[in-house]
Amino acid sequence: MTQTDRLNLPLIQSNQAQKHITHNEALRILDAFLHLTLEELGLNDPPATPVIGQNWQIGETPNGDWAPHGGKIASYDINGWQFLDPKVGMLAWVKTAQELYVFGTSGWVRFNQPPTQIQNASQIGVGTNADPYNRLAIKSEGAFLSTPDVGSGDARFTLNKASAGNTTSISFKNAWSGRAEIGLAGSDELAVKVSENGANWTTAATFNPSNGELSLLAGLSHQSKGVTQKVNSISDCGRFAAEKTRQISNFVPPAYFTMDNGATLSEFSKFQVDSTDYGGANPANNMIVKQLVDQIREPTAARYLSEFYVAKLLAGAGVAYENTQSGNSKYRLCSYGRVGGARQSFGAYFYVLSGTALISEVNHDVWLNGVKLATFAQILPSDGWQHINAIADTALRYATHQEGEIFPLFATSGVEILLALPAIIMDAVRIGPDDGLIPSHQMAE
Repeated sequence: MTQTDRLNLPLIQSNQAQKHITHNEALRILDAFLHLTLEELGLNDPPATPVIGQNWQIGETPNGDWAPHGGKIASYDINGWQFLDPKVGMLAWVKTAQELYVFGTSGWVRFNQPPTQIQNASQIGVGTNADPYNRLAIKSEGAFLSTPDVGSGDARFTLNKASAGNTTSISFKNAWSGRAEIGLAGSDELAVKVSENGANWTTAATFNPSNGELSLLAGLSHQSKGVTQKVNSISDCGRFAAEKTRQISNFVPPAYFTMDNGATLSEFSKFQVDSTDYGGANPANNMIVKQLVDQIREPTAARYLSEFYVAKLLAGAGVAYENTQSGNSKYRLCSYGRVGGARQSFGAYFYVLSGTALISEVNHDVWLNGVKLATFAQILPSDGWQHINAIADTALRYATHQEGEIFPLFATSGVEILLALPAIIMDAVRIGPDDGLIPSHQMAE
């Protein structure tokens, strides 16, 4: 036996002369293999100026001094090139890749290449640490789940619980404090829960597993058109007229509005249902009224709407119900004297003809042209027609025994404001600008 079994290190023979030569050769091989570093993988041309101690992995079609040594390790030492056979399981640091490689039956491969399977792992953490409860933990800006390129084309994410009394859900948090949860929470009903602080939870909706019925346990609030049937508590549907027909004849001052601070409400103009503006026979509309109609309906359909009056509010000289949010005192113009519950919604279009009006969110949630107000807004004649949705959620005593500030509009004496299509609904409901005339309790067929 003249060499070792694995690394082929030369052995010193019995009675061998010049034993140091064999010994030094073995040390040179060990020096090359121990903590192996490769300058590059798969190089076919020997470097022009190699440095003693450097190693390369030779490619499959080598040239020059490397020609007969494809696949081997070329080690450059004081005696020149020596060629070593890599062994299965050998590790090497590859400088060009800055990665650790391992030699196997298929050649050199990255040591840290992802496994094709992970079975029965106790914990997996990606970007964070897993623990005995959260055995799979991921900290990432995104996660991706898709059907494979070959297969059924379906993709399902399954959550399973032990029994009906247990919970399987998806939780949504803010700074690790719960804000929403969707799932089967203690039953087989699909539930949607919300929380403002992570401690007190409200079940907003559930779906019955037997028939699919939706239950809105906290009620509907601020919904848009089409969610529920809206019924106007104003008997004239906000048309300022007695008739419930498509066409109306006379302006009728509404009894449901109480004028405050000496304000008055009078007729301004009527929308003509079949006017010449839209190809009909009736007289042309007042131009400001026409601007409103063009704003809220498609021009091609405008001639087919129901007629309605636009009223004019004239602010009086009284100084009750003061509002100083704008820095100047303004006073309430009107209130609703027939409030029937704690929650009411008011919707209307208004146009400031002269002066300045103020819309306030005090005691209300207010949307002006679909945008929720944070504090207040001042409206000028140049602003044109505006749409307001004001939701009041007041104490029962205030709602049932006093006149409600259902329309939070404030101005000073002499200011003129047009009012069109008011609606009052006995719930906290968004009355959108496209809702149009809303049927009342007394609406005729």
